Amino acid sequence: MSALKKILACCLLFFLTAAGKTQESKPTLVYIFDPLCGWCYSFDLVMEQIHQKYTSQLNFVVIPGGMVTGKRVKPVGEVSETLLEHMSHLEHATGAKFGEPYKKMLEEGKEVWDSERPSWAVNAFKTLDVEDEFTYAYALQKALFLNGHSLNQDSTYQKLAQQFGIEPTKFRELMYSDSTKSMTSKGFAQVESIGVQGFPTVLIQKDGKTAVVTEGFEKFEKLDKKIEKALKGM
Repeated sequence: MSALKKILACCLLFFLTAAGKTQESKPTLVYIFDPLCGWCYSFDLVMEQIHQKYTSQLNFVVIPGGMVTGKRVKPVGEVSETLLEHMSHLEHATGAKFGEPYKKMLEEGKEVWDSERPSWAVNAFKTLDVEDEFTYAYALQKALFLNGHSLNQDSTYQKLAQQFGIEPTKFRELMYSDSTKSMTSKGFAQVESIGVQGFPTVLIQKDGKTAVVTEGFEKFEKLDKKIEKALKGM
């Protein structure tokens, strides 16, 4: 096994353990994304299709990658012109729809772009033993990219918690807990250390073998074929 694949396997083991999950005999699909990534938002529907098709064949894990952290955190107004120009390309290339409230958020430019808080939410959700990580991640991104809700406001996460039948106060405590914050920061470091080149990235791992399925957006048919090929090679 290459050094990269050894690191990937260790990274996956870390996340399965941190989320209170154990690997079964079937392979695990790992979806590395970022809540602020427009390509990931566009990719979420593809991943929902993959999840529906392979739910009995694969374990699924969602990992926030930390795209906007540290010195990259800034008011969205500093990058809004680029994001607005890129949006039409995304819609044309992927079929995704970005909402007018999100476009207004970009035009106003006041929202601080920071991956940390929404990543706490995703990792907190993963510890609740609810087998719906993809649906939650997509709902979180829709709150931003479709409805223009701030991912810096607790009210956004409270509404999502209620949507998934979770008591909001309990979820807030879990989201802001030291264990969730530690899991998130370690996850960001792990994703950086394995050399992920962009979001979204999809991996498949089984018995110490790791395959990089895609680094970037793929339509369902192409991604499906790549997953089938990866599984045949394991």
